[in-house]
Amino acid sequence: MAKSYYLDNAVLQAVLAAVQYTSPSAVYVALYTSAPGPTGGGTEVSGGSYQRTACTFGAPTNGALTNSGACTFPQASAVGAPSRPSASSTRKPTATCSTTAT
Repeated sequence: MAKSYYLDNAVLQAVLAAVQYTSPSAVYVALYTSAPGPTGGGTEVSGGSYQRTACTFGAPTNGALTNSGACTFPQASAVGAPSRPSASSTRKPTATCSTTAT
């Protein structure tokens, strides 16, 4: 999962410098056709009804966490946009995630 230097710095300050960290009220997940780095970049999916989606996550286990509910994205129409699995599909789509604090 991609994250920002903002999050890296906030976690370091909370853990090592006793600076209080307040979690964002919502975490939005974006889909990318090429992965972003900590300073940005990447190519976010666009077009159609696509938009970033607020998702919720469970408690971390062994340094990783998963979403606790479905993260549903509207269909994108741009060239290179990933296709959505059918409603009857049981596979979980894989995506690079970017968090945005709100």
